[in-house]
Amino acid sequence: MIRGPGGDTVLDETFDIAPSDSEDDEDDGDDEQSTAVYDDVWDGSGAYEATVELDDTEIDGESEATATVTIDDPDEEMLAVPLGSEEVDEPIAFRVGESLSDFAQ
Repeated sequence: MIRGPGGDTVLDETFDIAPSDSEDDEDDGDDEQSTAVYDDVWDGSGAYEATVELDDTEIDGESEATATVTIDDPDEEMLAVPLGSEEVDEPIAFRVGESLSDFAQ
């Protein structure tokens, strides 16, 4: 769920994400995806509260996380939520960037 600067809910979706065996997985035609993408979530610049809840699973003992993210340029910025990534310290992390390459650190 994502709440906008005024406290209103701007995204409240449930979705399934398939686990990835490795970072080098090739597209094998499987319908399962390891990402979910939503357009037009930001309704202006400001602080947004993002919450992720995992059903029936935990990552390093965590099944939910909440963070406040700042969006300065709603037309350009996006939010990524890496789950169990070795690239970040948190089991569920929140990162803002302008392109997918911003998240490949």
